[in-house]
Amino acid sequence: MTPEILLPLVTPFREDGALDIDGYVTNVHRVAAQGVDGVVLMGSSGEFPHLTPTERRLVIKEVAAQRPAGLQVLVHAGGGAMADVVQLVEDTQAQGLDGAMVITPFYFQPQLDHAALVAYYRRLLPLAPIFLYHYPRFTGVNLTATTVCELAELGLAGMKDSSGQTALFSQVASATRALDFRLYTGSGSAFLAAIAQGAAGGIMALAQLAPAEMVELRQLALLGNWTAARALQDRLVALDQATGARFGIAGLKWAAAERGLVSSAPRPPLLDLDAGQRQALAKILESTALGPPLA
Repeated sequence: MTPEILLPLVTPFREDGALDIDGYVTNVHRVAAQGVDGVVLMGSSGEFPHLTPTERRLVIKEVAAQRPAGLQVLVHAGGGAMADVVQLVEDTQAQGLDGAMVITPFYFQPQLDHAALVAYYRRLLPLAPIFLYHYPRFTGVNLTATTVCELAELGLAGMKDSSGQTALFSQVASATRALDFRLYTGSGSAFLAAIAQGAAGGIMALAQLAPAEMVELRQLALLGNWTAARALQDRLVALDQATGARFGIAGLKWAAAERGLVSSAPRPPLLDLDAGQRQALAKILESTALGPPLA
């Protein structure tokens, strides 16, 4: 199976702070034209905690109505009250999209044990294909392979793992290999390592900045040209880190605008980049030597 390249889109806002739904749909079409396999709506890169349930439902509706042919579309539906999560999952299914990605609950951490997490996802599994989203850096909830594998046995469609925990990734990859389960890395810098382990692919913010390069990286790996693949992966690492851990959402959104996507400053309480940060990120973009901006 050819590894998939999906990307979690940034969410553009208008100057008055309102959701720019036309810009959002424009971005879906611009990235679809680059040969990627799919998009994730309203993930961490899309600032889901700062979107209202009404805005999230609007994104689902409008993207579904104007979906490019052949593009896989997953919806991040997690992060809210259970009733809101259920509604977003149901909307995803009703609009004919490909599945719902749901981040772990994250507030009452001492009570979010194995039993609680399994019960939470079991409530959602009958509603649509469900993909677990594991991002302990922001949630504080660390999943075990035991929890993930039990859910996989119960019908979980897959997982995006943004933990960076190589042992966990390897354990889940090995234990679910015989199941209909799609394991994705959340790190553009780890894409080669993930597909070498047999992962389904990656759901990576980097792919909206460098879609052509990620497609080329996959092709080099499929051809077995690991020397060239490693060289290309190495070239992308600095940009991946700069628009992730170093400059965060503000950096990703500024770089997305430079790369031809409709973007904006993030919503409060996040701050936009200052002049010095923009200058530093511009140098990294230039040194990465990407192809022309998206259009």
